[in-house]
Amino acid sequence: MKKILLFLAMFILVASTVSAEGSFSESILNKDAKKIALFIGIDKQWAAKPKEMQDYIHQGTKDKLTPHNVYVMPIDQTQKILRSYIRENNLVENAREADQGVNLRKQDFHKLAEESGADYVMYVATRFTAGETKRNFWSGQRNQGTVICDVLLIKKDGTQYIIDESFSDTGSSS
Repeated sequence: MKKILLFLAMFILVASTVSAEGSFSESILNKDAKKIALFIGIDKQWAAKPKEMQDYIHQGTKDKLTPHNVYVMPIDQTQKILRSYIRENNLVENAREADQGVNLRKQDFHKLAEESGADYVMYVATRFTAGETKRNFWSGQRNQGTVICDVLLIKKDGTQYIIDESFSDTGSSS
């Protein structure tokens, strides 16, 4: 769990300090963006404490953006909007698929921005893959998995992705 949180912290740091063309610092902070709706999708099948992870990602994002006069909406408010949107638009067929997450498209982000009143929508989706148990003589049994984190940042009109990045890291239990 510590490695997963460390990975998420690393992701937040990288996502908030990217300086290439189309980056956070260039595309948002030099414009009149004031409000970001942060939506977070966490693979509940593998996450032991999804609410804590969600709060951790939100707080890290908020800490990085607040000094730049960017308001990150409260996570409970945005997650409620996201859950309602997914349910009302039939984006999943059953409860099991809801745990695996959904693939949102530009028109979905546009509608989420309208509903939340945000200038930008940020979607952070985490999933865990390749979970396996390894055993050897020296270290005994350990669990190993890969964490993949996708980050999308899009304008409220839903026309342009400002950030479309994917990060991954392999971790193991102690």
